[in-house]
Amino acid sequence: MLISGFGTLETAIDAVRAGAFDYISKPFDIADIKRIVDRAIEQRTRRRDFPAEMPASSPGSFIGRTAPMLEVYKQIAHGADSAAPVLIVGESGVGKELVARAIHDHGVRGREPFVAINCGAIADTLLESELFGHQRGAFTGAVADHKGVFEQAGKGTVLLDEIGDTTPALQVRLLRVLEEGEVRPVGGSRSLKVSPRVIAATNVPHEQSVADNRFRQDLYYRLSVIVIRVPPLRERRADIPLLIGSFFEDACVRAGKKPVLSAEALEALMRHTWPGISRGSRCPRAANKRSCSVSIACSMRVVLRHVPLPRHPFVVRDLSIVVDDALPAEIIRGTIQAAGAAVPAPMVSVRVFDRYEGKGVPNGRVSLSVRLTFQSADRTLTDAEVQQSVDAILAALVREHGAVQR
Repeated sequence: MLISGFGTLETAIDAVRAGAFDYISKPFDIADIKRIVDRAIEQRTRRRDFPAEMPASSPGSFIGRTAPMLEVYKQIAHGADSAAPVLIVGESGVGKELVARAIHDHGVRGREPFVAINCGAIADTLLESELFGHQRGAFTGAVADHKGVFEQAGKGTVLLDEIGDTTPALQVRLLRVLEEGEVRPVGGSRSLKVSPRVIAATNVPHEQSVADNRFRQDLYYRLSVIVIRVPPLRERRADIPLLIGSFFEDACVRAGKKPVLSAEALEALMRHTWPGISRGSRCPRAANKRSCSVSIACSMRVVLRHVPLPRHPFVVRDLSIVVDDALPAEIIRGTIQAAGAAVPAPMVSVRVFDRYEGKGVPNGRVSLSVRLTFQSADRTLTDAEVQQSVDAILAALVREHGAVQR
């Protein structure tokens, strides 16, 4: 068992290749160590290792040190040293193709072709030809022979992305490829031997598809020899700062400037629900849509308004307070912002305006209008939360500046 302070894919693969039963990253729980040792003792008589050389190509760039990502790294390491089919499960955008490429690159087939096809993005009438190939004259427009992905991959790897979208008839043909290692091109009269490794990916739980008779049970069992579940970002929030740092570095490398993320912007990113992660596992999925914003802001401090996350409605509260005439508006604004950082309702802006000296205002004092704007990235604020926040801000103004509410 290897214990490391560096939770990376490369470390996990090195551990497996060196014969480690398991790999964990610091900090760790002693109870977890005991469970791993017990499991290793139970399996020691059944353990078999299959060493393989590392490929010359570099692995895909994974960022993450949380327990869910370490589990993915370990499964990639075990999958790379096996010829068995792999089923990768995860929400759209979590990086399933990146996992498949890592398995391919780190296995003995790493120098062979990697061919990916999205089964859900191609019409059924064309998908059969793309998978198995066709011969000249097989249908209108087939002016030349065409090799399918299984032939193109040779002894490499085929990724069948979104395999749950295939028809029952096509699933029968895919089952034959897995069982017999043969494909018959459309319009062909004989079968061809093929030997690529098959990796399938889906964003739909196949147990449910099998139960609903939308996916063949025998094909599911053939594909799910090794199952890797890729977690969405909301299940590994501790990786968000690492992902943001990597994204900033990539987005601003040409500008030669490094932005600084404000505390409120980071908090909003940490609270967001994140339906998946970005393709390539390099930054939060929605960050791809934010690249323009960050590029514009790469010479400045990135604050909440530069992070266009889906948000809930604004809540605005107007106040009127009386303070000393000599007190600058900037000081009032600073006190409000400091108090607003610790209130239940996130405050996104404060505006101080309309200085009034006249009837009802004592000499040496001035009446100020203050507008507070609250908004949450992950929920609709309640009236109680907003009122509690306003009361806390008013209490700070009274305490710091002797303010009186009108």
